[in-house]
Amino acid sequence: MGTGKKLKLYGERNTGTRYLTQLLEHNLSSVVIRGVVPRWATWIQSLSPGKEGFRDTYFERTFAHNLGWKHSQVQVDRLLGLGNRIGDVYFVALVKNPYSWLLSLDKRPYHHRQGLTVDSMGIETLLKSEWPTVGRENGPRAYRDAIDLWNCKVGSYLELANRLPTTILTYEALVADPAAELDKLRRATGSNWTQGRFENLPESTKEKDKDSAYYLDYYGNERWRSKLSDEVIALINTRLSHTLMTEFGYSLLGV
Repeated sequence: MGTGKKLKLYGERNTGTRYLTQLLEHNLSSVVIRGVVPRWATWIQSLSPGKEGFRDTYFERTFAHNLGWKHSQVQVDRLLGLGNRIGDVYFVALVKNPYSWLLSLDKRPYHHRQGLTVDSMGIETLLKSEWPTVGRENGPRAYRDAIDLWNCKVGSYLELANRLPTTILTYEALVADPAAELDKLRRATGSNWTQGRFENLPESTKEKDKDSAYYLDYYGNERWRSKLSDEVIALINTRLSHTLMTEFGYSLLGV
């Protein structure tokens, strides 16, 4: 049985939610509330590949238990409507620099067009076309573009933090010092270290040829910048919420 408050994690695709979930489950005694469908639901969906409706229905009907999909736009009023059911829950949100995040999304555009492709779509396509949503995303039928998706999701995390016990972490800080970031959550939730101390995960949860040193260099030294042209940066800047950028200490590029 877990010690400390239960943890509920939200974060957009490609922001490191899988990595953070595994860190939490390996290191902290608090129970992490499931943010993805269970294996039996994945099996049922496999009978109708490309159909997202079953997963949408699952999260709609089980919201009171799992508090929604981990990639959803947070419905704070709906959470508050659960009353005492969330009294032992501590919320965590994970945010990634929108410039590097866009590169990751281009590489793995999960759930775009009902999840039929995970192939690169091209940065400019992501910036100039709508992002159609799945039902469990709890957003509009389509976001204006990928940056609108980032703005809306991150904005919902701020609202969550203003109204319920929440810590918002940045992916960059998590990669730079995972022990310190998890210690924040340990102290905030009254958890214990399950291993007696913090233990990192040495390999990527998606790319086994990349380890923590690679990500520390790639994000810490912003190696990703070379992959963005001046034209793309200018286009991103026209879409970004400057308020949210300031809130999380991110700088506008090319300004």
